[in-house]
Amino acid sequence: MLKKFKKMYYSSIIISFLLLIFGIFLCTKTIATISFISYIIATIIIMNGLFSVVKYIQDKKEGIIKFELAYGIINIIVGLLIILNPTAIGTLLPIIIGVWMVINSTLKIQYIINFSKYKDKNWYISLIIIILMFMFGVSLIFDPFKGLIKITQVIGIVLIIYSILDIIQILNIRKIFKKNLENIDKILK
Repeated sequence: MLKKFKKMYYSSIIISFLLLIFGIFLCTKTIATISFISYIIATIIIMNGLFSVVKYIQDKKEGIIKFELAYGIINIIVGLLIILNPTAIGTLLPIIIGVWMVINSTLKIQYIINFSKYKDKNWYISLIIIILMFMFGVSLIFDPFKGLIKITQVIGIVLIIYSILDIIQILNIRKIFKKNLENIDKILK
């Protein structure tokens, strides 16, 4: 039991510190971190493309013709395009989120108009929130790179907070575990 706990404890501490470092990089070196992640994704896509081309060549020898070659070539091209412009992959995400926010908030405005007929005071608050969502969505569509940076920094802040809380929690569990080690062994036996 003690060995399992130590293994869990050390792996949790290591993961939390790695997430903390990653969160700090997301906040302080946002563009470099986005580029690094893009390079990793591009490498995976290129490797997938190469495997597809190799599979096509192997299957062709057996007389089997598939779409593996086209799929492989497309993956390799997409991977190379990402390497040439690593922030491109990150630019698409805010645009997609922005379009979704605009559509979603536009649809919710109809609900708010319907609720306003019931003379409920809270419909103003919902309307303000929906207008803010709409404006944020539009800003993501028209300036996706800036939106990407802000979203990435928010993710970084969340990771930093999570990591710190997780480290505190792990240390607290360790303290409780050490204090009650004898009782835990009795329960497990």
